[in-house]
Amino acid sequence: MAEKRYLDEFLESYDVNKMSLNGTCESDENPIGRNSALQYMDDIMKQKIIMITKHKLQRRNLIIRYAVAVCILLALLSSFIPNTPAYALRQKILSYIPGIGVVESMDETDIVTGVLAEPVKVTDDDKFVEIKSAFLRGNVLAITGLTNVGIKDAKHFDTVKEFKEFYSGETAPDIYLVQGHERTKAGQRIWTGPSYETSVYRTDAYFYIDNNKITDTFVFEMDGFKKQIKILLTPAKTGMDPEEIGNAAVIDDVMIFAHSIREKDIVEVLISIVAPSDFKNPRSYLFDDEADLFKSGVYLTDQSGTRYEPDNELRKSRDSEINYFYFHVPEDRQGLKLVIPQIIFKRDYKENNIIISMPKENKETCINEKIQLGSHCISMDKASLIPAGSEILPGEFKAANCLMIEASATTEIGSRESVLRIIPDIQVMNSLFHLMPVSQSIYAEFWDLKLHSGYSLIHFDDLEETKKIIINFSAELSMTGPWEIQLDGK
Repeated sequence: MAEKRYLDEFLESYDVNKMSLNGTCESDENPIGRNSALQYMDDIMKQKIIMITKHKLQRRNLIIRYAVAVCILLALLSSFIPNTPAYALRQKILSYIPGIGVVESMDETDIVTGVLAEPVKVTDDDKFVEIKSAFLRGNVLAITGLTNVGIKDAKHFDTVKEFKEFYSGETAPDIYLVQGHERTKAGQRIWTGPSYETSVYRTDAYFYIDNNKITDTFVFEMDGFKKQIKILLTPAKTGMDPEEIGNAAVIDDVMIFAHSIREKDIVEVLISIVAPSDFKNPRSYLFDDEADLFKSGVYLTDQSGTRYEPDNELRKSRDSEINYFYFHVPEDRQGLKLVIPQIIFKRDYKENNIIISMPKENKETCINEKIQLGSHCISMDKASLIPAGSEILPGEFKAANCLMIEASATTEIGSRESVLRIIPDIQVMNSLFHLMPVSQSIYAEFWDLKLHSGYSLIHFDDLEETKKIIINFSAELSMTGPWEIQLDGK
């Protein structure tokens, strides 16, 4: 419809009897009555007015954006000229944190100044606390630890609720920083439930340190553990060149580092990835459901070309994270090379501007929204309501109706990236146009990598009563290497 300057002209352009009311891909005659139709039209017109106003503002802002873009372009160009402030800013500061890997900082105030060189483990009878890694970044002290404190008492829980809360980490013991006579509880704490094989918890804890209390020695206490845990930080290894920090390989803007330790016939490798900010949670580890998508995961070769696969069970038995890899290699084998065939990561789309009517059963709602995400054009194609019990639904989803969202993608020529699947995030729009998050269960099918398309299934509270929904999503992607890194054999 052509844009109208005045509201009365805008309203006159509508014909009640000709207006399509179902909002679906099909154009069946709508059975709702005239009063309902008028009310529906009122809602539609309000939305149209809002959208036209939005488009005007977007066009007005476009001129401003062009001017800003020119300024940004000049700034970016100057960042490649040596001896300029912009050039200095572009140089990322890399720091190696034992137990975590390499991290980056963009300025001196964010740099890692101190790290724990070796893990510190304290035992008390059959209980222990081990600080696996620690670092000071600005005024924030971060520690990562393992412990079994409290796990021995699990059999004494009186209710199932207490047992579940304990195993989820909700009632895990608190950690404190002790400085003189002050005992400070961790400002932020993240627990993971204990391993059923080893009965060990993992925790990440963070403390804010005032400037006058920053030192190289820190002491911690934990509820339920009698002894103190004392650590000593040493200066961090930092630099701007990847080779200054450790064994590394670089493809495009993605740097992968490998720090290895060799103990007899076991080679332990810690892999860390430094990538652009839109690469969310990059990893080289493949989960079981991802392994079939690729020819290979991470592996090791020696100078003769013999190939070694990682021992995942050994990793679990040592309570190590998925960025650790363990290989059985005879002690006399040299010339070890680590090969990372691909990495997995996510990109998020959170613009809240994909708005559709909730589809009715046996009807499809057209979405037809295209979003540029990195080197991909993601097309959100259509939505449909899948009834409970349908063969399409996986076992755990068969008990209720589900929303299906179908999507596809095209990729720029020469890109190393592929879309693995789309993971939707649904919000509900109420009658006042307010967005409301909903509790939702999501099944995201891996895409057919040849067809570059796939679907996702979502169930959320009050799905059948919902009128309007907002679709945001995360795209799970892979980037093809290989990154090949010679290990120093330490």
